[in-house]
Amino acid sequence: MFCQEWQDEVPDGEEKPRAQSSKSFSERHPDAIKPFQANWATFSRLHYTANVFIVCTLIFFIIQILWLALGEEEIYLVSFALFCIQMMFSWAGLVWVYKLIDTHYNEFLKLIPNVSKKAEHEIFLKHQKIFRNRNMIICGALSGVVAAAGDYYLGTPFVTQEARIIFAVFEFANMFFAGAGAYSLFWFAAFISSLSENSKIKALIISKSNVANTIGDVHLKTAILVLMPLSLGIVAKVVGDWSWYPEHMAWYGFFSLIIIVYIFWPIDNIHRLLVKEKEMELDKIGKKLKKAHSDFHIRASERNLARLRSLQELENILESKNTWPFDLKSLSAVFVSIIFPIFLMIADKWSLFEKMTSWLQSL
Repeated sequence: MFCQEWQDEVPDGEEKPRAQSSKSFSERHPDAIKPFQANWATFSRLHYTANVFIVCTLIFFIIQILWLALGEEEIYLVSFALFCIQMMFSWAGLVWVYKLIDTHYNEFLKLIPNVSKKAEHEIFLKHQKIFRNRNMIICGALSGVVAAAGDYYLGTPFVTQEARIIFAVFEFANMFFAGAGAYSLFWFAAFISSLSENSKIKALIISKSNVANTIGDVHLKTAILVLMPLSLGIVAKVVGDWSWYPEHMAWYGFFSLIIIVYIFWPIDNIHRLLVKEKEMELDKIGKKLKKAHSDFHIRASERNLARLRSLQELENILESKNTWPFDLKSLSAVFVSIIFPIFLMIADKWSLFEKMTSWLQSL
C-alpha cells in the first residue's frame, strides 16, 4: 500500500498513530469553543437558520415602522430587505461553516499520516483559533465602525437625520457579523494552506486525491458563503438613488479581490501537488506508449494494437484531469457571481441602463 512505511514506522520520540474515529469534532471535544454566532442562534428549539431568520425579520419590521413614521421613500425598504438577507447569510453562514468543519473533521485528519495525540492537539488549537470569539468580536466591531462611519461621512440618499442614524446603526450590526465571519474564514483558509506544507502530507495528497477533493469542495462552499453577502450588498445599493463614490467602488473592488485570493491561496499547494501527480502519471504512460509503439511496429498484431489504443485512451483521460481540488464548473459559477454585481455597480454609476434604453428608443 502507498506510504505504508509511514504508517508502520514511527521515528524515535514520536507517538504511535492512533486509530481514527468517526466522531465529529464536537463529539471529540465537547468543551471546545463555539462561535458566538452559534450561541446567539440557539435561543429557541428551532433550527438555527429559523432563529436567525426570525431575528433579522424582526429587525426589518422595526425599521419598516420607523421608516414609514419618518416619511422616507419606501423604495429604500427594498435595500434594507436585501441588507437583512445579507446579515442572515453572514450570521447563519458562519454557523453553517462551523458545522461543516465539525462534520468533515475526519477528512482533515486523513491528511495527517500519523494521527498522534500531539498532531490532533495541534489541529484542536487551530480550530480554536478559527472560532476565537474575542478576536471575532473585535474584527466585527472594527468592520462595523468603518462601514457605518464611511457611509455616514460620504452621505446617504435619505432626507432626515434620524433615517441616516438608523441606517448607520443597522449597518454597524450588519457589518459586525460580516467582519466576525471574515476573521474566521481567514484563519480557516490559513489552516487549509498549512495542511499541505508538511512533506509527508504532500505525498499523501498525491496518493489520495479524493481526500484533497473533499477538502477543496468544503473550501469552495465557504468561498460561496463569502461571495453572497458581497453580492447582496452591491445589489442593495443599486435600488434607489444611492451615490457611487470612488471610495465605494474601491471598497467593493477590494473585497472582490480578497474573495479571488481566498479561493486560490489556501489550495495552491494542493493544486501544485496534483499537477505533480498528473505529470508523474503522464510520464509513466509516455514510457509505456513508447514501448507499445515499438512493439506494434515490430509486430502489428491485434493484441499490440489494442494495448496501444488502451494506453492512448488512458493518456487522453489523464490530460483532461482536473488539478484543482474542486469542480471547475462550480468555480465558473462563482466568478460569474462576482462579476455580475460589479457590472451592476458600474452600470448604475454611469447610468448605462438609461443610455441603453435611450439608444434602443432612437432606433
